[in-house]
Amino acid sequence: MDRSNQDLLPLFSVNNLTIAFPGIGEVVRDISFAIGRGETVGVVGESGSGKSMLARAAMRLLPSQATVVRGRIMFEGQSLFDLGARQMRSVRGAGIGMVFQEPMTSLNPALTIGAQIEEGLRAHGRMDDQAGGQRILDMLERVRIADPRRCLRQYPHEFSGGMRQRIMLASVLLMEPKLLIADEPTTALDAVIQREVLEIMGEITRDLGVAVMLISHDLGVVGAYTERLVVMQKGELVEKGNTRDILLRPRHPYTQTLIGSLPSRQKSSSGAQAGAFAPGAPLLEVENLRVVFTRKGSLPFTPATTTDALKGVSLTIRAGETVAVVGESGSGKTTLGRSILRLVDRSGGVIRIAGQDIQSLSENALRHLRRETQIVFQDPYSSLDPRRRIHEIVAEGLRGDPEVHRRDYRSRAAAVLEEVDLPASFLDRFPHQLSGGQRQRVCIARALIMRPTLVIADEPVSALDITVQAKILELMKRLQRQHGFAYLFISHDLGVVEQVADRVLVMQAGRVVEEGVRDAIFDHPHHPYTRLLLQAVPDLHEVEPGAYEIRRRHYNDEPAAPPGMRFDWQNAAGPATLIDVGDQHRVSCVPLMSVVSG
Repeated sequence: MDRSNQDLLPLFSVNNLTIAFPGIGEVVRDISFAIGRGETVGVVGESGSGKSMLARAAMRLLPSQATVVRGRIMFEGQSLFDLGARQMRSVRGAGIGMVFQEPMTSLNPALTIGAQIEEGLRAHGRMDDQAGGQRILDMLERVRIADPRRCLRQYPHEFSGGMRQRIMLASVLLMEPKLLIADEPTTALDAVIQREVLEIMGEITRDLGVAVMLISHDLGVVGAYTERLVVMQKGELVEKGNTRDILLRPRHPYTQTLIGSLPSRQKSSSGAQAGAFAPGAPLLEVENLRVVFTRKGSLPFTPATTTDALKGVSLTIRAGETVAVVGESGSGKTTLGRSILRLVDRSGGVIRIAGQDIQSLSENALRHLRRETQIVFQDPYSSLDPRRRIHEIVAEGLRGDPEVHRRDYRSRAAAVLEEVDLPASFLDRFPHQLSGGQRQRVCIARALIMRPTLVIADEPVSALDITVQAKILELMKRLQRQHGFAYLFISHDLGVVEQVADRVLVMQAGRVVEEGVRDAIFDHPHHPYTRLLLQAVPDLHEVEPGAYEIRRRHYNDEPAAPPGMRFDWQNAAGPATLIDVGDQHRVSCVPLMSVVSG
């Protein structure tokens, strides 16, 4: 094709694409859209929408059972399905680059970063021994790797998830592709790291003129970083157009449902002002909790290493209250939940439930206490025994209760399933026969059957699609109103926390850096780390009924520490202290004289 005519065509286009699997049917059905040169297009949809299958088709990496029933994918004027294997190998990487969700599965753990990058460049004839090395260093610097030369000598396991994703991005962009397909590139990353990776990706692709197909289930992410949007549902394209226009005026009912399911403060069902609880005896008291993990040396005679997972954490929860704990990976929030259940040994401090120090309880007393303190885990599938039927799973906790007869197990299980909106017909099913949302309802029912006073919910909706997530959150709040138990709600998702929490604790590196009622934390955060977390998350704001736009949180005032104090506890010689700044709002500070310069 003549070059001038080729430039008039879209860089990449999908035309009436239909993909099917034997015994399943069509998983992608008559999809059509195009991406222009240098354009950023988002593809959004829930699990099973076909968005990742679309990406694999674009790279000609479909599973062997998959069949392209009809349609074609065009790249630079040629049909990718008509190319031979050798031609397609030259398109992958040099023409179309791809960044996957989990970089560790894309990086070879046995090779250094430098060896892997050079291997890819040589395979595509892009490695000039004289200039190539400097190009690699320059690109690693552009993705903000602090010491590029050292990075080249290191192995993938020596980096965090965010750093690995930056390295993957650098290695793909070094191939100088014309199109970058990013398939859920930041789903496994914390909010702050997610923003950094997406901003780096946007900055470099704009500079290089690379088009981007950003695939995600997260409408906030897609809305903040794309120009046009494609919405998929169950293998079909239901809406496409300018991103801002779709958010302001979603036309298809599914798009409206998807946007309307996003968590928001207005949907909070706690009723009164967040944090407004009648005074009474605390249900849970944690005072100065410390947890130290010790790891033996990897070789004989090498010293053990210790990690301070919790460094003097204190919190209180009253009956019927929802206290959320937020923080990035490694902040200690999950260790806190497990410590309360005595699944992790504490190194210091006190945990009291209903006034009883759990460390001093006998085994019988601890078993009784655990019936009143239940947990709902992040992944409903891995927390359910695949060999047991649902009625056995739900009634599991009743076996240790001498007051409940065995013949009543099934009826009790049926009653609690009804409370979580599952029919009695599910009693004889196995976990694999249920959807993700249904499995999480079973997990909630298993906790609820013991009539607990405290439920620890550890990332209970993070593995679920957004529409399912909304239903589960509403169910959890309804059950709380009905039974009056308290939640310790552990999450990295600030949108979810803003919807459900009465009070919020912000954790960083094993410490509580800020705590207060929900509105105070979200509207008037004091600690710089809290502000960093909140500003990292794109906020889909409802400007009028049914119309939304992407906003970033901005705080005009500089956070001010109380007189004689400062926020930087990391460089402090002494311990940080939570200082009251008014209205049940406390922030972590250190005295000015204890800060170590440099």
